[in-house]
Amino acid sequence: MKRITFLSPLVALSLILTLLMLSCTKDYTSESLPESQFLSSPPTCNYSVETFSVYGSSFSYYLENSFALYSPDSLIREYLPTELQDTARISWDNIEATMSGLDINGRLNYLLSNGFSSANYNAAYLEIANAVLNGIANQEGLDVIKLRVQALEPGIESSTKLTCDEKELLRAMSEYVKSSLDYLTGIWGANGEQYSLMDGRLTGNRGCDFWLEVSCFFTGVFEGWLTATAFLGIIKNAAIDLGLTIVTSTIQSASIYISAAKITFAIIFAILKDCCPDCDAPMGASLRFTSCESAVYRAYGYGDDVITIDWVNQGGIPGFITTQEPHIVEITQLPNFNEVTTEWTSNCAENITDDNTITRDLRTLAGGFGGIAVTGPKAVDPPSQHTYQYCNTDISLNSNMEFEWFVQNGTIVNTIGHCIEVLWDADMTEGQVQLQARNNCSDTQQLFVLNVTDGGPIP
Repeated sequence: MKRITFLSPLVALSLILTLLMLSCTKDYTSESLPESQFLSSPPTCNYSVETFSVYGSSFSYYLENSFALYSPDSLIREYLPTELQDTARISWDNIEATMSGLDINGRLNYLLSNGFSSANYNAAYLEIANAVLNGIANQEGLDVIKLRVQALEPGIESSTKLTCDEKELLRAMSEYVKSSLDYLTGIWGANGEQYSLMDGRLTGNRGCDFWLEVSCFFTGVFEGWLTATAFLGIIKNAAIDLGLTIVTSTIQSASIYISAAKITFAIIFAILKDCCPDCDAPMGASLRFTSCESAVYRAYGYGDDVITIDWVNQGGIPGFITTQEPHIVEITQLPNFNEVTTEWTSNCAENITDDNTITRDLRTLAGGFGGIAVTGPKAVDPPSQHTYQYCNTDISLNSNMEFEWFVQNGTIVNTIGHCIEVLWDADMTEGQVQLQARNNCSDTQQLFVLNVTDGGPIP
């Protein structure tokens, strides 16, 4: 067995509050997109279709458990090689500034004119966006809209017009969109029948119409993913210019996780606040673990009219605190309590208040293994002597986690953040990628395995 190890802080979900300047336009067209040459057959891609369901499961876990808060610099340091980090920091700021005032069509045109996307990618992207936003405009139900998105996926995978990288980005996005639809259905219902705060109390209205709020949410999703697509294009070009060809496929996969991480909580924080300004209690809070019993909470989903928020923490300390924007509190779970119940009261203009409650078992969350999986090609071509990339989907904030990679019938030739590059033995017929995860909070280990066979394409 050949192996390589690494211990590093886990990548966190990034809350980029200024990512999106929203436009709640519902209709988009691809009439102006130029035609391109069709291929006679789809390209042979080395991703595993099963990987996309793993993306969806991981995204769902982080949405449901509200992880977490980190800066762009932290993501860049964790995911990208040293040679690319300065370029990445400058590029993200520039792209964010350039695209912040653009709607979906404007962002697509920017991508196309700057060589970050093709006409075929833009058209397929609009197909997904229209399936969601037109379904919302027609109030078809979030469960119905999810089926519409799902119905587009086989066409993406079998397309003769899209490159492998484009297919992977589009399918990752469709999984993220479906996870978001599931998340909103779970808390509000498919048609707004539970349009309420997180604790299930029916409020009837959080400050604006249910369908308007959901439309703003997904408009932001589609705008935000295009910002991340431009960022990915710049970073991949920079890697090629530096001769880092061995890691470009790893950058592709890692950037999918970065994109989803950045957008997830930018959406929740910015959109659910700015689209429906009113006096609302927080919808929930993100968690960034600082120890096995403590986490930094950041409240989200409250209205613009909120001046202060009172926090009452039963089973945690501080027992009471009042915050102003951005409403951040570090909470420690007390030893004799199995959970922390946080009661919020939003104090707004004109003496209006609103309340909500959430409950979190910090020790269990810090000691768990949710959101972890191994993704990468399950069929390879060992005699080609090309490398294949495999990634750890964990983007949580539990710094007490440690990871160790093992490969059977292959060699790990490079490690970047949560991804590895594997050179399979030329005579390999069956191999295995193993990720050993250790959680020092719970003092437990769990092994995640991906079985690999020969007979697949080269990268």
